[in-house]
Amino acid sequence: MTKHHILPQSRGGNGKHNGKKNTKKIPERFHTAWHTLFGNMTVSETIRFIRIVMEDKGLENPKGRWTQKELYALQIELQRKTLSNKKLEEMLSSKHATKKFLRSVATTG
Repeated sequence: MTKHHILPQSRGGNGKHNGKKNTKKIPERFHTAWHTLFGNMTVSETIRFIRIVMEDKGLENPKGRWTQKELYALQIELQRKTLSNKKLEEMLSSKHATKKFLRSVATTG
């Protein structure tokens, strides 16, 4: 079992989230899978992401398929809509974070 942050630490999630503990204990393989698929998106962002990608809700995608670049752009767009601080901008400007993300995409796609 490992701790999964509800509001990611990279986005200011420390201590409590909405008055409750900010971590849940989940199996290591589920934790790894979550971050492989959804990066550091919150639960609500992930739900919107899945609905858009899998159900074509709120976004036209006439091709019926998504590229890794388009999925990453959608992830960033959803995060920007809910971000209340500059953490994401800092993360995106970090060469290390971008390389880390691209490596994770390359190994999963």
